[in-house]
Amino acid sequence: MLYLLELFKIFLNKLKLINIKNYSVILILFLCFLIMPNIIYKIFYKNFDHTNYENRTLASKPILVSTNINEYPKNYEEYFNDYLSFRNELVKLKNLNDIFVFKNIISDRVLLGKAKWLFFKDANLTEKYIGVEEYNFTEEELEIAKNNLIHFRDELKKKNIDFILMVCPDKQFIYSEYMPDYIKRKSAKNDTDIFVEYIKNNSDIKVVYPKSELLKYKDKYQLYYKYDTHWNSLGAYIGYTELTQILNMNNKYIENFKILEFDSAYRNSNKDASVFYNDMARMMSLKNIKNFRDDIIYILEDYKYTITNITDDWSSIRISNYNLDNFRNNRNILIIRDSYSFEMMDYIITEFKQSEFININSFKSKNITEYKPNIVVFESVERYLKDRMLNVMPNYKIEEINEE
Repeated sequence: MLYLLELFKIFLNKLKLINIKNYSVILILFLCFLIMPNIIYKIFYKNFDHTNYENRTLASKPILVSTNINEYPKNYEEYFNDYLSFRNELVKLKNLNDIFVFKNIISDRVLLGKAKWLFFKDANLTEKYIGVEEYNFTEEELEIAKNNLIHFRDELKKKNIDFILMVCPDKQFIYSEYMPDYIKRKSAKNDTDIFVEYIKNNSDIKVVYPKSELLKYKDKYQLYYKYDTHWNSLGAYIGYTELTQILNMNNKYIENFKILEFDSAYRNSNKDASVFYNDMARMMSLKNIKNFRDDIIYILEDYKYTITNITDDWSSIRISNYNLDNFRNNRNILIIRDSYSFEMMDYIITEFKQSEFININSFKSKNITEYKPNIVVFESVERYLKDRMLNVMPNYKIEEINEE
């Protein structure tokens, strides 16, 4: 105790030696550094980046009188963090430092691979890539998924509608050589391979799973975007070719086309081109950084991007070829789809008389009666396949279409 008192006396004596004027200057400078950034940010607000790159609703400012007092500090902290001055600029600087100095990304959504390739981590995709058992289909779940598909197919069959399940492989499973060396897979066969094999061996459901074809061509062509979660127009064409083959339609193989290459300037100037190409760079606030805008845009010479006036959520798109002479198939097709169908749209709309594209989360059984398709395709990227087979498809109540 006496020792602490002595230390306190020494501290007071030292404090007396400080020149009050110098102390005031230091204090003023400290306050300026603390306050001035916020003032500058407010004055030049329009000149800074305020884009929401995280694809979520930002926290709203809590109101003290209407918020539980125990929750208020936490809620206010979330609001403060979401609207921090220079937030995007600081995040961008931090991520660039992580990538180019430490060769790693600390993110819940994005994984840095080799040669700047970015990989998606949502939906426990890294664990699924490794082969962690808890994220795989169990035997019981495989049987439930099979029965859900059969029920869906049988109800459509009552209206003479053909049904196809299309599973689009994730980038990790096609370009695994770009995954970090520290992430090791338990087996080359993943859960989706097992699911597709089970469905084919235990039912007559038509399944399109273009993994083998993508692996066949992946070294000859780049089939997925480096900084995006999606396949590009070449990967999509291979998937589309596999789809048309199961419908007994003949299409040229990819090597029979002249492939046009464009840099990112084309994507910036052509609003009709596909909107996807660096969504993971966007998640890291890096979408406008030159190092993440150097991907190549590929287009097959026989096709042009013709899809325009798409809403932001593009939950439902109808393309009719009634006034065109170039469609080769007189049937109507309905794609219950996610974002992987976007790069296939240009191929599909030139093939069928009428094409409908409805988001998986927007589809209702009444759409079948409304659009009168001859073919229904349920298209899903593999990372969400288990949830959609077990939890989404049963909620469609497809039996209602035959009760009218």
